[in-house]
Amino acid sequence: MFGTEIIHVIEERLTLPLSVAVPLLGTALIYTGHFNLWKSEWLIIAIVVYIVTFFFAMFVQLPNTSKMIRLLQSMPPGPPRPERPPLPRSSRWGRSSSSGACTWPWPLSPLWF
Repeated sequence: MFGTEIIHVIEERLTLPLSVAVPLLGTALIYTGHFNLWKSEWLIIAIVVYIVTFFFAMFVQLPNTSKMIRLLQSMPPGPPRPERPPLPRSSRWGRSSSSGACTWPWPLSPLWF
């Protein structure tokens, strides 16, 4: 939980305020460098990518880290209580098949095996 709180504090107090200053500095660089904004497609693409990532960080990532911290704070201390018996061996991941090879669920199976 300590690491999650550190990441959240860095995000709130350093990363997001500096990300607000970046467009201002970029506009100053475009102006002083005499770049034609509408004729340089790389610059337009970079601005669009920046806008998308900025709003993703503001409206998705920041609320999710806040929610994760609240969930971590609401967890009871200590290991989880054993409320039900463990799953039988035949229903666990990585069980042996009839050939003795280890079988993996499809999304987790590495392509090189």
